Amino acid sequence: MPARLLYDLLRTSFSDPGRPVADVSGSLSAAGQRSESMDVELGPPTAVILRRCDRCHGPKPERAHHCSVCRKCVLKMDHHCPVVNNCIGLKNHRSFCLFLFDLLVCCGLMAILMFHLTVQAIFFPTNNMTVPFRLYLAAAFWVNIVIEITIGPFLGFHFIRILSNETTLEYLARSRKQRRPRNAESDGRKSYSRGRWENVAETCGAPPFYVRPFLYFVVEKFIPASLARQAKRSA
Repeated sequence: MPARLLYDLLRTSFSDPGRPVADVSGSLSAAGQRSESMDVELGPPTAVILRRCDRCHGPKPERAHHCSVCRKCVLKMDHHCPVVNNCIGLKNHRSFCLFLFDLLVCCGLMAILMFHLTVQAIFFPTNNMTVPFRLYLAAAFWVNIVIEITIGPFLGFHFIRILSNETTLEYLARSRKQRRPRNAESDGRKSYSRGRWENVAETCGAPPFYVRPFLYFVVEKFIPASLARQAKRSA
């Protein structure tokens, strides 16, 4: 498990979060190719010119944001994480969530394994337990507990955002709009949700066929109704 934790950490830190690039013809695209739209009645596809960023002057398609730390635009940017020293975006959001899950499991196992020895060191110390050793056990145990308390809700928050196909930046923008007095502009929020399974597949990829029945059961039975309504298919 520590090897898996280190692997996901390095993959999140050094992988490209997703940078929009321009094709050779000069039109802008989120995937390095020409963005085209086809209408059967109107004729051949036409290039869709996307906007450029005012800071880095690069292509800035929809849902892309400029990171002031990395000094570049990131596709479907969630946030800039100082722990991994990288932006969390379209291409590394999955590995970031796996890193959080690995960290949660490792700290939980460490806390369980250290619980008996920590209780003994604090309340029932033996003669061979020195004071520095007892302090080290107590500090290590509580560090694991603090990580569990903080990372657990943080991972749950990201799981909810994945289910609703919404980034942290979009969630904060929506929350600020909801605090303002209601008007025509604040009510016209755009939702990117395409359904729970489509939203998860966009970030994590489609699950293997042999685990899909189990995942369907877990999502349908244990996701709260309010979250299900939030993440259901948009009209």
